[in-house]
Amino acid sequence: MAFLRRPRPVAPPGTFDRIDDVRAAIRELHTRLSRPVIEAFGTWEPEPGGTVAAMTRHLGIGDTRVTVTFDALGGHVGEVELGPGPEYFVTLGVHDPRDVPAVLAHEVTHIFLHRNDIRFDGRARNEILTDTAALYLGLGRPMLAAYRVEVTQGRYTRRRTTFRVGYLSPPEMGYVLARRALEFGEAEPEFAGDAAGAYRLGRAQAVYET
Repeated sequence: MAFLRRPRPVAPPGTFDRIDDVRAAIRELHTRLSRPVIEAFGTWEPEPGGTVAAMTRHLGIGDTRVTVTFDALGGHVGEVELGPGPEYFVTLGVHDPRDVPAVLAHEVTHIFLHRNDIRFDGRARNEILTDTAALYLGLGRPMLAAYRVEVTQGRYTRRRTTFRVGYLSPPEMGYVLARRALEFGEAEPEFAGDAAGAYRLGRAQAVYET
């Protein structure tokens, strides 16, 4: 009987540049938190109002107090001051309602990882760990949902502007979400527009690896 292997997904160059670090981050989460703990997180759905409190409760750090302010961050979309707690300060450099939950998911996950002493060496790898954790622990769907490409049609020109939040590419975000859904037999997330296409690319990669 012939052995049939799934065809490798075809993705544009640069789509999965950080995939090795993403896989390492997922392995680290399973090592430090265990499979039953990760499965118990489930998926957080955005709620009107009280977003930060709902996120901290989802991650089991509801005893923290997170103060959110808005300010210019010189190109950064968000930052958090980490310390002994229980009070933490998050500054957002975005105001678009489509982006705020995505940035908060990343920054609140920073707090969760800090409190559980989970980190990678090097700032870049640690940020990838944070993105991956937010997505894999059920908090990160708003991160991929924030991805969009807007086209502005001028009289003689046509300009495409890409909006995205996070250190992973949108298909890498889709990969992490699909990895969780496949791992735990959960319903797959649904996205619209450009985010839906990114999720399909990421899912194809996740399915290829199973």
